[in-house]
Amino acid sequence: MQDLTNSKFVGTWKPVSIEFLGNKGDFESESRLEIKADGTAIMSSPDEAEDDRKAFIWKETDYGVFLDGKHDFKLKYKDDTLYLKFLGVSIGYKKEN
Repeated sequence: MQDLTNSKFVGTWKPVSIEFLGNKGDFESESRLEIKADGTAIMSSPDEAEDDRKAFIWKETDYGVFLDGKHDFKLKYKDDTLYLKFLGVSIGYKKEN
């Protein structure tokens, strides 16, 4: 695995916004996206068993982050936010301090 320690994407990201069918709003959830410097990432929710957490290999791209796992996701980066589109829903993630 490559060392991505200096990547702006390394850290824990929490969902803060949601958009569906043109409706936008704030979004609070205990779910988290943890992007690690070793090139791995975990998407988890507190109500999930540890075995059910989604594991990925990630890489930086010209648009943001690509998560490679059982399901692949493209997260577009704009204005310090990562946007995940899935099944017509867009969720915005902000990095936790």
